[in-house]
Amino acid sequence: MGMIHAVVDRKRESPEAPAAAAVPGADSAAEQLIRRHWASTRRYLRVLGADAALADDLAQDTFVLALQKGIVDRGAATAAWLRRTGRFILLDHSRRLRPAQLDVAEEVWRDEDGDATTAERQGALRDCLPLLTSRGQAAVRLAYGERRSWREIGEALDMKVAGVKTLLRRCRATLADCIRRTLQLDPARTTEATDDR
Repeated sequence: MGMIHAVVDRKRESPEAPAAAAVPGADSAAEQLIRRHWASTRRYLRVLGADAALADDLAQDTFVLALQKGIVDRGAATAAWLRRTGRFILLDHSRRLRPAQLDVAEEVWRDEDGDATTAERQGALRDCLPLLTSRGQAAVRLAYGERRSWREIGEALDMKVAGVKTLLRRCRATLADCIRRTLQLDPARTTEATDDR
């Protein structure tokens, strides 16, 4: 609850705060927006690489901006706006993250129904990693686990930079497709698994 009040108070103190702040029920709508979307927005910022304290700060900035712009809760559309805005605030805050790291995190985050939890996404990612070749797994570990540059990955895997980029693009596509299928519990996959027994 303290975070909700901090965001609403920051919104009120802002010189750009809309006049609608004086409307009865405006704070309760703001509180509902924050209560509904705070955790998922913060988790998304963590997936993009922000540590816990930075994720809190960036999420707070995201919600202050949303309230200043008069954003109202429209479910999935609002959640997407908050993630996109949080991503831009993170990029503005820290230029040291490579865009490719944010792209893979974005692909992993996306799913069609929006109901998967972070634990489910992480479990799906763990289950999907063995689909990659050993070279692909090593490239993903170096790029996203150790945050190595394309040049460093190329040296480690005896590849050219262009080859590393292509390999990582293919790995991201394979993982994103597998994660989407896993989280949607594709009936074709379920049937295949039971037929193999």
